[in-house]
Amino acid sequence: MNNEIHTLFVGDLMLGGEYISHAEKKDYELLHPFRLIEPHFSDVDIVLANLEGPLFEGSNRRPDVTSLLSNHPAIIDFLKNKSICVLNLANNHTMDYGPEGLEQTIDFLEEHGIYFVGAGRNEIEANREVIIELKGKKIAFLAYTTNERHVGSVLAGPNTPGCASLAYFEYIVEKISDLKKTADIICISLHWGYEYFSFPSPDQIKIAHAFADAGSTYIIGHHPHVVQGLERYNDSLIIYSLGNFFLPPVRGTSGRLQSRKEITKEFMLLKSSTNGKDKPDFCIEGGKVDPSYLIIPYNYNDQIKFMYKIEELSKPLSSDRYNDFWREYYIKRTEELNTESFIEAFKKAKAMPLRELIHTVSFDDIKRNLKRFYYALTKRVS
Repeated sequence: MNNEIHTLFVGDLMLGGEYISHAEKKDYELLHPFRLIEPHFSDVDIVLANLEGPLFEGSNRRPDVTSLLSNHPAIIDFLKNKSICVLNLANNHTMDYGPEGLEQTIDFLEEHGIYFVGAGRNEIEANREVIIELKGKKIAFLAYTTNERHVGSVLAGPNTPGCASLAYFEYIVEKISDLKKTADIICISLHWGYEYFSFPSPDQIKIAHAFADAGSTYIIGHHPHVVQGLERYNDSLIIYSLGNFFLPPVRGTSGRLQSRKEITKEFMLLKSSTNGKDKPDFCIEGGKVDPSYLIIPYNYNDQIKFMYKIEELSKPLSSDRYNDFWREYYIKRTEELNTESFIEAFKKAKAMPLRELIHTVSFDDIKRNLKRFYYALTKRVS
């Protein structure tokens, strides 16, 4: 009897944004993007995905963000009839529509038999693990995020809804150790890291290693919107970022379109199997989302290139000089992103009708882009 648990891990998922209006114009079925990728969801026991944003909008919009994300409930029609599905809700968009959006999402997921982890009506609910019994095995799921500036999640309090906090590090390590006494497989889902960075910070590596030492089988990351490297650490498998799975452009709170960087259209699927005793086997597959919003796995040649890319992203992670590597990379990537942001803002402004530009631009936009321009100019000169 095969008692291995086969799991598919995917990154940021949002069936919403500009895709919905595009689908209506083109008369697409709402689940059109997933036509080619669907077989990957059918030959595994469990699927874990990061649901970026609630399933419903509401009147209580989050005031401190420039974009609000939400999912069309049709995404559940895709997920519920496949394998057992677990959704990570510990992310920076779960509370975009306040307690109402989270409450409705929780009710809808429970109604359709979809497991969720990482958020709740209060701190206790948000930190509650999900345990699934399958093939004589117990598989435990936990999820956490952070309210650090580069992530910005809303964290749950004793009497307030939100996400489970990564800040309670020692508590999480102890919880993993306790779960290890009864669970065969433990999966930790983490919404963390720096957006558009191809490498994790040294702190992330320390956290992942500590969770692995405590007994986690998998440590699965997302939030940077780009793929990052992976490593085997002792008996654990660590993936620092799976990138976006499906995350279309959205309109900002000003009404202006926020387009996606080309590098964010690439995704990584991780398929892994384990019996809970041996090291997990795994394979990765890459692909891109095309202009028609179709999720397309790479062909053979592109898959080889993708594997090489992940290998190169993974090499520095085990270096004993990683701190030095990160410092240099952080400075370089920050400068690149500043320049990219200015160029992208200029291109967007140039492409917009004058009336729309005047209507949506704000003083903060002008001030922010002048700073970007000055920074980019001075860095180029130096």
